[in-house]
Amino acid sequence: MTLFQREGFIGCCAGNFQQAGCIRNKSNDRVREVVPVAESESSMRKLSRQTRNTIVLAGVILVLALSGMLYQKLKILSAEPAEYAVIQVNGEVYEKLDLSQDTELMYEDEWGNYNLIKVENGYVTVTEANCSDLTCMYMGAICSETGGVIACLPHRLIIYIE
Repeated sequence: MTLFQREGFIGCCAGNFQQAGCIRNKSNDRVREVVPVAESESSMRKLSRQTRNTIVLAGVILVLALSGMLYQKLKILSAEPAEYAVIQVNGEVYEKLDLSQDTELMYEDEWGNYNLIKVENGYVTVTEANCSDLTCMYMGAICSETGGVIACLPHRLIIYIE
């Protein structure tokens, strides 16, 4: 064991210059650089400041997202059930349908565009439409417990729970 190794340093012994991280001076065969063992090992274990900050930021964002989802869930559970499905056309209220009564409403505009809106067991669906994409029919049912929106953009029709 060399003096450098006893003192906690990696020494450059004969032939081990490259492995120990030392550079040999060609003019006088002296070691120009000696790396302390404790310093090199601790620097490998420590995370960089940027990595630590990234982990902390990701943790804060995760906590905020989870608390927001928890707040929404508690808000939905504590809210009293809605009573009406509001149908808007061009941003104006066209009709309010009572969710406690099973009904059907045919919306038709002056150009022949139509949507058949059905309220059944507290659920609202668009069962028939003549729009080009039929997205309003594939959106499924909305109800007072889950809320949601049905939109038919070609007909400028929006249905939501109030």
